[in-house]
Amino acid sequence: MKNTLPCIKIIPLSRLLFHEMEDAKRTDMLSKRMEADGFVRNPVIVGKIDKSHDRFLLIDGVNRVCALRNLGCKDVVAQITDYWDDSIEVDTWNHVITGFKSNDLVKRIGSIDGVKVKKTSRKSAEVLLRRKKIIACLLLRDNGVFIIENESDFETKTGKLVEIVDIYAATSEMLRVSIGELGFLFNEKKDFTAILVIPPYEKKDILRIALSNQKLPPGITRHTVPNRALGLNIDLSLLKADLSIKDKNDTVTELINERIVNKRTRFYPESVFVFDD
Repeated sequence: MKNTLPCIKIIPLSRLLFHEMEDAKRTDMLSKRMEADGFVRNPVIVGKIDKSHDRFLLIDGVNRVCALRNLGCKDVVAQITDYWDDSIEVDTWNHVITGFKSNDLVKRIGSIDGVKVKKTSRKSAEVLLRRKKIIACLLLRDNGVFIIENESDFETKTGKLVEIVDIYAATSEMLRVSIGELGFLFNEKKDFTAILVIPPYEKKDILRIALSNQKLPPGITRHTVPNRALGLNIDLSLLKADLSIKDKNDTVTELINERIVNKRTRFYPESVFVFDD
């Protein structure tokens, strides 16, 4: 991996395309933290989707963007990438659901109009997930496996996924896990009801959602972006200021150059684990 300085710019919030809803709890927490700090720590990640560069797809940071908007900021500091670059990959988070009885959870999901919940084997569910034939799969803590179906189009399935997540979003802790962590959860974590496993999305799916009137529920997609910029600490006053985008970007460029000159910029080529608070 090359030590290449990422492209970091300030862009208007109005130029962002969202593909995912905000998590209101996280947004509120971030708003309070940013207001107390007086700055935003990390740039959001956006992707160029066409040659016009009029709009940018928000890849990561929807809660930060919503928190900044709540604080009266007009613009956001963003790391700009080419969304179609092969180095950027899209994956899916799965949701750990707590606070329900298994039978009640299955019954409530099955009561959604147009949704069918069927018991099946783990192997069959995995095949249907890979082929994106179902909305999601429900892995119960007691080893029961259910597929969640809707025989309509892509947009309808997206809407039904929102309704499913709404059932537990207000009461569950909304822990996000990768496929690789499922075995650990079943072996070690005793207090969850089920795991909602989401089919994989492709980049074209993400853009299709972003350009539509629908959005995915919070905490569904995860993008892998190389050379992520962290710890830039941009003052909120700059993002709120009634200045031109050029003037704001000149300030950001000066800040980055000052940190490079004073050796306050480090590049880590290795993978790292970050334990968030």
